[in-house]
Amino acid sequence: MPDLKVLIGGRNYNISCSSGEENAAIESANLLDQEAELIQDQLGRLPEDKMLLLSGLLLGDKIRALKHERSALEETLRVTQSKFNELSSRVDGETKSVATDSTEAYANEITKDEGNQVALLQSISDLLDGIILEFEKPNSDKNKQVNSTEVNKNTQESFL
Repeated sequence: MPDLKVLIGGRNYNISCSSGEENAAIESANLLDQEAELIQDQLGRLPEDKMLLLSGLLLGDKIRALKHERSALEETLRVTQSKFNELSSRVDGETKSVATDSTEAYANEITKDEGNQVALLQSISDLLDGIILEFEKPNSDKNKQVNSTEVNKNTQESFL
């Protein structure tokens, strides 16, 4: 167990602490020394026990004030978190509503477009039918020509 020498209120004290706690003990002693110096500046030199008692009371008061401040900050955090959650759920609800509205609008557009698409596909089908008929027409004309040529050949042969 390490032994430390600390200065509090202009007086040296030997203290012991657990291994690894030396820095924390020195920091605590420095806080107590600051309070002791503050008291001695205001009241002058006091007996050791009174100086340590008043320094401890001042530190205790600071700890109490910090606890009160912490409680107030925690309450503010809870209220803020609650407001945030409420706003977040409202935004989520509005987002879902907007998403639903957007989906419905998109579905309506698709339905409108389906009518346009059907009409467009029908006109493409009609054009293709016309093209097919045009391709078939020369073939039927060729068949007619081939048949008439055969008839002509037959006719010519009969004239010869």
